[in-house]
Amino acid sequence: MFKLNFKKLLSFLSVFVLTLTSIVESTFAADDTFATKECDPVQVVIHASYGGGTDTTARMMSIRSRRYLNADMQIVGKRGGSGAKAQNYTLTRPKDGCTLMA
Repeated sequence: MFKLNFKKLLSFLSVFVLTLTSIVESTFAADDTFATKECDPVQVVIHASYGGGTDTTARMMSIRSRRYLNADMQIVGKRGGSGAKAQNYTLTRPKDGCTLMA
């Protein structure tokens, strides 16, 4: 009989979710109706200080995303409140697709 333990189940679900998100991502990446074509630069808001893991990940994401969005990306750090300041800043920005939160 097939025995499935927690680690195997977790790894299967992780691969499934990553595959699903990559399919959805590629579907939307092929669409040319992104609102970011008017944005220069696209702001990526992070909740941590510069130089940490969140900053590094956001910068790596922005390098890859520049190709698909055809726009520059700017990392904006808003520290404090366990991410509340960054979230409030993101929510107060215009809803034009030019601000992302990582």
